[in-house]
Amino acid sequence: MSARQARWWRQNADIRYQFQWLKPYVAYKGEDKREVFYDTTYTGFRYEEVTSGVELMPRKYIRTQVAFIIRDDDLYGAEGFQPVSRAITQKYEWEYKRGNRFSASTVYMHREKKFSEQQGDNKRTDLGEVIIQAIPVPKLLTTTWQYQISNTQVAKKERIYLKVDEGEGEYRLNSLTGEYEPYDLGDYILRIRQTDQFVPVIDLRTGMRIRFEPAKKFKHRPAGRWQKWLGLVSSDTYIRIEEKTEEPDVWAIYRLNLTKFQQPGRTIVGLQSLRHDMYLFRNRRDISIRFRFDSRKQVNYQYLEGGQKSMAHE
Repeated sequence: MSARQARWWRQNADIRYQFQWLKPYVAYKGEDKREVFYDTTYTGFRYEEVTSGVELMPRKYIRTQVAFIIRDDDLYGAEGFQPVSRAITQKYEWEYKRGNRFSASTVYMHREKKFSEQQGDNKRTDLGEVIIQAIPVPKLLTTTWQYQISNTQVAKKERIYLKVDEGEGEYRLNSLTGEYEPYDLGDYILRIRQTDQFVPVIDLRTGMRIRFEPAKKFKHRPAGRWQKWLGLVSSDTYIRIEEKTEEPDVWAIYRLNLTKFQQPGRTIVGLQSLRHDMYLFRNRRDISIRFRFDSRKQVNYQYLEGGQKSMAHE
C-alpha cells in the first residue's frame, strides 16, 4: 500500500453572451486538493468561486463592467473538509479610451470576508484605483498618473514584560516613573502578543510619471535650429507617494493633504520620493550624458523599539 495518497482537481467554466452592446457572463473556478501521509497526516484545501456580471459597451471607446463574486474556502483534515471563510466581493470597472492621446480607467471593489469561529475575525476591505494617461502633445509630452486607495485592518499588538533572573533580561523597571527602560543587566524581557482587536488602516499609493522627448517630435520632419537643439534633450520625472496610516481624517489622506502624512503615532509606513532624469544625446552611442536628481523621505513606525526615519538627496 502506498504511503502517500493524493488527489488534485481543478475546474474552470466561463459562459458569455453578446447582445448588441450588452454582454452578461457567468464564470466558475474550483480546486480540490487532498493528501494523506501514512494514514495519519491529512492536508489539503478546497475553494469554489462563482462570478456573475455584465459588461456594457454603449460606445467603442467606453466600457463598463459590474461583477459579483462569491468564494468559499475549506481546509482538509482527518474529519474531512472544514469551512474556513466565505468572501463576497462587488467589483465595478469603468474604462475610457479614444485614440492614443487620452485614456482613463477606474476600479472600485468592496469585499466582506467572514471566517468560521475557529479561524479569525471578519474583515472588510474597500479598494479603489484610478489610472490616467494623457499625451497633451503627441510624441513630445506623455503623462501617466496612478492612484490607489484601500481600507484594511491590522491587529493591535500588546507588550508584555516578563520577570527573569537579574542580569538575564534586557529591561528594568524604573520605580520613579513606573516605566520599563532598556538595561544591559536587567531583570525583565519583552514579549509581543498579537491581540484580537483590529484597527482600520488606510493604505494609499499614488505616482505620476512625466516624459519629455522632443527628438520623437522632430524626427521625421524638417526642423529649425532651435528644434534641432531641443531634440538633443529629453527628461523623465517620477513622483511617488505611499502612506499606510491610522489617521481618522480619511478624506485628508484621500485628497493628498501632505500635512497629515508621516505623523508619529498614526503613520505605520510612509514614503515620499522624487526622481528626475535629464538626458543629453540620449540615443547616441559615442557620447551620452545623464543628470539625475533623487530625493527620498521615508518613515517606519511599525517596529516596537521605536520609529525609523530616513531622508536622502542625491
